[in-house]
Amino acid sequence: MVNYLEALRAGAYEQAAWPAWGNGVLFDGQSADITGADFLENACAGGLCDGPYLVRGQPGFIDPETMRATAMVVVTHLASGQQSQMPIVTFEGQRIIGNLPPLVSDTNEATFRESLFGATAPEHVVVERFEAFEVWNGDATAWFTNWFAETAVQIEGDVMVGSQGVSLVSAPEQAFDLACAQLVERSGQVIAVDGCVTDRWAMQNVATAEPVEAPVDYPVVGEAQSAWLTERGGTVLAGLRDAEGNLAELVSASGVDVLQGDYAGTVVLSIDGAHVAYVDHGDPAADSHFWSPVVVVREIATGNEVGRWTLNGAVICLQFAIDWIVVCEADDSTLVFGDPDQRSLVAINIVTGERNTVPTATKVFLPAEAN
Repeated sequence: MVNYLEALRAGAYEQAAWPAWGNGVLFDGQSADITGADFLENACAGGLCDGPYLVRGQPGFIDPETMRATAMVVVTHLASGQQSQMPIVTFEGQRIIGNLPPLVSDTNEATFRESLFGATAPEHVVVERFEAFEVWNGDATAWFTNWFAETAVQIEGDVMVGSQGVSLVSAPEQAFDLACAQLVERSGQVIAVDGCVTDRWAMQNVATAEPVEAPVDYPVVGEAQSAWLTERGGTVLAGLRDAEGNLAELVSASGVDVLQGDYAGTVVLSIDGAHVAYVDHGDPAADSHFWSPVVVVREIATGNEVGRWTLNGAVICLQFAIDWIVVCEADDSTLVFGDPDQRSLVAINIVTGERNTVPTATKVFLPAEAN
C-alpha cells in the first residue's frame, strides 16, 4: 500500500493502475471508457494524493472456496484526519488495489529520498515499488512497470535477478537464459557468474551472451565449501564459502585479505571498487552464524576498517554506492521462519557518519550503471 501511495504521489499513474487494469478491474468511480491511469491522474490532480498518510494494515483472510486473499488497510491523511478503507485483494496471485486514499491537498511531508539520504542521495538508485521500479538518476526520476519487482534480489545496470530468473528492470518481458546467476560489473558491462557450475568459473556477458574470461583462477574447493567471487569498479574479490554460507577469508587480486579475521555473510563492493561492506557473523553482537546485526566497511587497498555499525535487527540485505550503504534491517521476531520480514531501511554515509532509518518494507538497490 505504501508503494502504491508513493506511485500516486510521484504521478506514476500508469504503474499505480497497472495491476488493476491488467486484470480488468475498475477503480471505484471509474467508468469503462476511461483508462485506469487517466482516472488516477484526474482524481489526484492538484496534489490531492500527496499525503502525508498513516497506513495501518489489518489481518486478512483467504476464501477457502476461491482461494482469493483479502486484507483491509486503513489510510489516514495525517493533517485532516480523513480516512479511506482500502482493500487489497488477490486475483490469480496478483495483488490489486482498486480504491483511492483520502483526497486532500497537503505537501508538508519529507520525500522518501530525503528521509533516507537527506540532502545528498547517491547518483543512481533503484526503488522497488508496487509492480514497478522507481529509478533515480541524479535529479531525474523514471518509473518502469515490472511485475517481478517485488522478487528482485540483485540489480546491476538495468539487469535484475528475481524469482523468475534474469530480466531487465525497464522491460521485464526481456528475459535471459541464465541459471544460478550472480551479477558482477566489469568495465561498464554486466556479467553473470553461473553458480550452478562448481568446478570452474563460468561467466558470460549478459547483453551479448558471450563467455568472458574469469579474473582469477578457480580455487581448490574442500568438502562443504563453494567458490565465490565478486567484481565491481575494477576490483575483484574471491574466497570460499563454508557450509553456513560465510567467508572466513576474502582476498583481493593484489593479495590483501580484506576481512582481517572477520567472518562475513553478505558481501558487496562499492560501485567504484574502493571499499567492501559485509555482515560480520563473527562479531560478539552476532546472533549466530546465520544472523547478525553488524555491518563492517573496509578499504580494499589496505584492509583497514572504515566503520563498524551494530543495527537494531539482523541484516538481510546490503547495498553499496560510493559514500552510502543501505542496509535492510529485519523484524527479528520473524527470523525463525527462514525468510524474515524487513522492518526498516538504514542508510549510512561512510564519510560523514550520517545515519537515517526509515521504517519500510520497500527494497532499495544501488547498482553500478552499465553500458
